[in-house]
Amino acid sequence: DVPFGVSNPFLGVISDFSRFLAGKEVMRSKPSRIARLVCDAREYLARDEMSREEAATFCGKMEWTATSAGANRLGRAALSALRMHAKARTRAVREERWPQAREALRFMEAVLPCLPPRTIDVSRAAKRPPLVLYTDAMYTGKRTRGGQERAAIGVVIYDPEKVGFK
Repeated sequence: DVPFGVSNPFLGVISDFSRFLAGKEVMRSKPSRIARLVCDAREYLARDEMSREEAATFCGKMEWTATSAGANRLGRAALSALRMHAKARTRAVREERWPQAREALRFMEAVLPCLPPRTIDVSRAAKRPPLVLYTDAMYTGKRTRGGQERAAIGVVIYDPEKVGFK
């Protein structure tokens, strides 16, 4: 539903191919996504608490931001503290872990607005033979004895630079 362009957002990440011919692709989080994450962090800090569900949701959003636009390097220790908070089964354990989670939120609040775009070198991709991807799928619409619908997918990736199949 988005018109063709060299730069388009998808799932909160803007992929910019305007420098593709120069061998570069640039990914960055949408400013509105960053603003929402900062706003959420500030809300939890103002309330001075964060439920397990809120922590799990926030971690998921942060992990997507870190892996897509942040080269998987954004706040690994801070995310670990938030994950531990999200896994706390009792209120007492959450309260015990809250100081670390609070510091992690402060870190995210400070770092997110400064997150640089991720530049990916795609120049090698133009110099190598393409990967060949074979796919096949089936769906019968019939149920097995266990009540499952019969469906399957198969994928084979052939890399001409490597010997054999993966």
